[in-house]
Amino acid sequence: MAKPILSIGIIFKNEIRCLERCLKSLQPLRNAVPCELVMADTGSEDGSRAIAASYADILIDFPWINDFSAARNSLLDLCSGTWHLAIDADEWLDEDISQLVYFLRTPEIGKKFNACALIIRNYLQNDLQGDYSDFLGARMLRRSTGVHYEGAIHEHWNREVGTLYGLGNTILHHDGYINFEGEQGNAKRKRNMELLKTKLADEPQNLMLLLQCIESAVGYEQEQFVRCALDGVRKKWNSWEQLGPPILRHAVNIANTRSLPEFNEWMEQAQTCFPDSLFTTIDINYTTFMRYAEKKEYKQAIPFGEAYLKAVTNYRTKHDHIADMAYSSLMSVSLFREEQVRILIADAYFFDKQFEKSQEVLISLDGGKISIPNIKNYTGILMNLHAQSKLNMCDTLLEFWNQLNSEALEKKDRDARKDALYAASTQAFPKEYRKAEAEKGFGHAYTLFLPLEGKCGVGDAAAILEATDIRRMEEVLARQEDYSRLPIHALSYALEQGVTFPLPNSKPFPIEEMDSLASRLSGNFESFLPYVLKKAETPPKDWQGLLWVRGLLMGALRKYPWSSEVQDTEQGMSLARAFAKVEEEFLPRCYCKEILREDALFVLPPLHRFGWYCAKAFAAMEAHDTVGYVRLLREGLESCPDVKDMVEFLADHTADFQKLLGATPELLALAEQMRALLQQFDPNDPAILVLKSSPQYQQVAYLIERDTIQSPLLRQIPQ
Repeated sequence: MAKPILSIGIIFKNEIRCLERCLKSLQPLRNAVPCELVMADTGSEDGSRAIAASYADILIDFPWINDFSAARNSLLDLCSGTWHLAIDADEWLDEDISQLVYFLRTPEIGKKFNACALIIRNYLQNDLQGDYSDFLGARMLRRSTGVHYEGAIHEHWNREVGTLYGLGNTILHHDGYINFEGEQGNAKRKRNMELLKTKLADEPQNLMLLLQCIESAVGYEQEQFVRCALDGVRKKWNSWEQLGPPILRHAVNIANTRSLPEFNEWMEQAQTCFPDSLFTTIDINYTTFMRYAEKKEYKQAIPFGEAYLKAVTNYRTKHDHIADMAYSSLMSVSLFREEQVRILIADAYFFDKQFEKSQEVLISLDGGKISIPNIKNYTGILMNLHAQSKLNMCDTLLEFWNQLNSEALEKKDRDARKDALYAASTQAFPKEYRKAEAEKGFGHAYTLFLPLEGKCGVGDAAAILEATDIRRMEEVLARQEDYSRLPIHALSYALEQGVTFPLPNSKPFPIEEMDSLASRLSGNFESFLPYVLKKAETPPKDWQGLLWVRGLLMGALRKYPWSSEVQDTEQGMSLARAFAKVEEEFLPRCYCKEILREDALFVLPPLHRFGWYCAKAFAAMEAHDTVGYVRLLREGLESCPDVKDMVEFLADHTADFQKLLGATPELLALAEQMRALLQQFDPNDPAILVLKSSPQYQQVAYLIERDTIQSPLLRQIPQ
């Protein structure tokens, strides 16, 4: 075996979650360069040691003594490679190791340096997408320097080693800070703070310790450490030039989060004292831009956004000033944050009337890579530009759509991206929105989606709104395979224009799809209800038509403001009558006679049970059988309690029923006497005919019917 060029040292304890991921990621490097893997187990009990044994060249047990440096040094003493690379178990090496391999394989470069630093990328989300921070970690050391580690926590080399060689393209991914705000993170933070405060008591002017305290503390304590550290920077304590930028970055972030009055003072101090530091050009510019953008102070936001984007581009391509990151993590360098700024600066350009710049930014973004939450914002800006500037954004939208549908994406990801665009686009279709656009002299944002006709429901909806004749609307509707993907306002518009629906000769709609469509249509109730009442005037005889009208009525019943103080009485009564009429047509065609009996109605769904009673009630009313009307409504309510508001509306707006409720105690007593007399004689007895023709009987005739006094609905009548 060749003498190793590189020794990789790993200490671990109970890392079964991630250890093998780490060790597998090192295999390409071990294949490319003579390496040895030296590992120390500090007390694992979860099977981690067995995994380590299958990869390590040297594996030892090291009893944990609350000292990271001691554990690191135990490994360093066992290594034999020219270089030593320290890695943690919750890290893994990026696939691109070309820069690292080139350095190790090129002795003439390596001889000029005693140490190397590489990017430590700290992820903040479980899916390893979205936000992260970057830190330049001095992890690789020439062993011949004799340098060892010191420090029980935040271990570091015990002396200066000269200029670091920055491996800006070599990344160690790290997920140990995910959920750091949870219980586990709090425990780590508490442990760190105890150790740091002990050291700080001995070295109160140590800016590095103060920076570490800022990064481990929370709340008011964190703010106090910031103020103390800033005082040290002003007094130029040791290393103030190197540590001032990250301290000011934290100060600006905390001032922003806690709404401290020093925000502008600290931001301007950073811009003046450390204008070229990455912590100023990236982190502080990001925070300042976001602060102004959220306040909609676009003119103030734009310069900071432009400066941030320039700096973050240089960071990725040129690695300018990456040595700054040896002291603290760069927090606003992730692709997610860069994308966030691009979206918001495009919005800022729009509101500042810099339309072409807004368009340029949007074109620079890739729909296949943009994060799903930002697709909504992207689409909204496109719609604004298309409707309110003289720019036609249709080609940009079409290209964006093609990127969303890239075959390089998994189907699940493509669908999620299209759903996000759909959700954002629907705001362009409501009648009220289109009316407001016209009143302001804008174009219609929905026309942006015309290039997507035939590709998705949003494009078809735009085509319907743009159509000038019914046949064209029917043509577009006919190709819909999933109406849930069609913005409902387009269908509403087509119905208003006179389109027959369901379309003649279309494939049958399942009843649940019809009910869903009707429910969605009911959202625009002002135009929905007149359409429903018109369709219900003559219940269709064909099944599809009848099911459609039934679904419309169900949606209208649920949406109608029965209990509102401001309502159209005539409209409400018309809706109730239409419901009764359609139920009278629908129920016998859907259920057998044995079920449509009062003693068997429990078989029906609740609303259909009420429909049966409602139809009978209106028939009773037409026959001037007020008491029968009341009884049937009451029993309908008992069968379907959800219609309480509707029944109360009918009670409040039926004149005969109100007359019944207004009966005086004297009339009720007289009615009871008459009823008692009637029960004593045969209905055909001549005396009964004489009684019914008397003025007294006529006065209370409307009260004298079977079950009148006992009817549950009439319990509110005074006794």
